[in-house]
Amino acid sequence: MISILICSIKPDLLEKAKANFTDTVGCEHEILFFDNRLPKLGICAVYNQLTKDAKYPLIAFMHEDVEIRTKGWGKEAIDFFQSHPNAGLLGPAGITFVGHRNFNHVNPYTTAINLVQEDLKSGIKHHSWKPDGVLDFFRVAAVDGCFMIAPKEVCLQHPFDEKTFDFFHLYDMDFSMQVLKTHQVFACTKWDVTHFSFGSYNTDQKKYHLRFIEKWKHHLPVFFPLFPHHRNHIIDTKVIEVYRYIQHRLFEYLPVYIRFLMKEFSLLSAPFEIFLSHLRLIKDLFQSFRRNALKKFLPVILITLCFSSFL
Repeated sequence: MISILICSIKPDLLEKAKANFTDTVGCEHEILFFDNRLPKLGICAVYNQLTKDAKYPLIAFMHEDVEIRTKGWGKEAIDFFQSHPNAGLLGPAGITFVGHRNFNHVNPYTTAINLVQEDLKSGIKHHSWKPDGVLDFFRVAAVDGCFMIAPKEVCLQHPFDEKTFDFFHLYDMDFSMQVLKTHQVFACTKWDVTHFSFGSYNTDQKKYHLRFIEKWKHHLPVFFPLFPHHRNHIIDTKVIEVYRYIQHRLFEYLPVYIRFLMKEFSLLSAPFEIFLSHLRLIKDLFQSFRRNALKKFLPVILITLCFSSFL
């Protein structure tokens, strides 16, 4: 059972979205929408209001310009959350790294996404599918707001920040960061989703990006390795490309990655062969450095990180 919430400003798109979601969700559901043409509330305020009215335990926050072609996505989402009690947020487009800099672009090394973006006026269409051709669930740092699914109890525990993000930018990043405090965030590349928008990156977006950085500056950066969620998955050698990218931003990525490993495997919660795979990738990363001077400082960096992570 799932409640689908929509903040609407275009009735024609709303009707198409309602028909599409009803046809594809594949489970008992309700669709709640808020006509935001006149009050023009921020999307956070709309979502908080609709969340309180939702009657089902799982909530899907949907843009009205989204189309889903995969049948049964709602049922699959329900099954996922039931089998993953630590999961708090899920969407078809996610990023594994959130830093202090701009993160609007789709980076093939830190993105888990299967999303078609299309502009109806120009006919321009772009399909982002990273990692290429992989259908799976990935642990990420944040998901895109065009399509987000979360348990209602998580939404009530972490309401959208309608004071700081009183417009339509960065609310999804902020919500993801809030959820990360108590749960895990995932991206699903198994669904065929189209978003009839390429987003808007203007001065307003930049303003709210600065607000986001100011709010979370003591918690950034956040980074999760781009691996399929299943623990028994054999890490493909192609994934090493991720760490080819890390080497160019060593001091931004590596400390967070080391902390991730120590936290993730400190309780031996993962198979030992996966842990060894991570270590091999780190070794590969170190060996790829070309500057001898940098190599001399790596042991010092690692020792410092090891001690600081326990403080």
